[in-house]
Amino acid sequence: VGEFKRCQHWKVKLVNITGQLNMTLEELETVKDHLNSTQEELGTVKGHLDSNQEELNSTQEELGTVKAELERTERELQTETAQHNKTGEKLDTCSTSLTSTLTQLDTCSTSLTSTLTRLEDARTFHNITRWDILYTSSYFNKVLTEESFKQLSSSWGMLGKFVGMNITEGVVEHFRQYHQEPVCDVFEQISLPMLIQLEGIELTKGINEHFGDTHLVSRDDSPCESDTDS
Repeated sequence: VGEFKRCQHWKVKLVNITGQLNMTLEELETVKDHLNSTQEELGTVKGHLDSNQEELNSTQEELGTVKAELERTERELQTETAQHNKTGEKLDTCSTSLTSTLTQLDTCSTSLTSTLTRLEDARTFHNITRWDILYTSSYFNKVLTEESFKQLSSSWGMLGKFVGMNITEGVVEHFRQYHQEPVCDVFEQISLPMLIQLEGIELTKGINEHFGDTHLVSRDDSPCESDTDS
């Protein structure tokens, strides 16, 4: 009887252990299923990670390309800026040179105009004869009277005061400006411009007599209509 009870006890215990073992196996199967499911999820996640890594690598490559392009653009910009500055300096130099050239051209133009004027004057002087005085208003297209002949002789007599002197342009302009009309030869008062015309010429006794006879008299005694009317 005692042995039977012990057998029964171990039998029950074995059944309990078997039941527990079966439950454990079921739990293991469940855990295995979860593990398989988790592995599948891990595989999916890994696939996503691999895809993201590829995209990241591609993005990094694109960023590297963009960075290299940006650096190249910056170098080109620096080169263009340096070229622009150099061109600006050349333009400033050209502008200064152009201004200098224009100034020189103005100077040359002035000098050329002066030269042409002198050349024209030289041509005019070359064609002048002693008889050109007859073209003046006192004689041209007018009857030569005894009085006008005396005035002409008087004018040349006035030139006698300058015998021995160099006939400069100032001397010629003095006679042209102040002794153009013989009838008014002796009534133009002495002035600074008149003296400047004779600058550099020695004041001889003849010149002093000339000024005394023709430029140091009162205009109140002038017979010229233009003088008496004023």
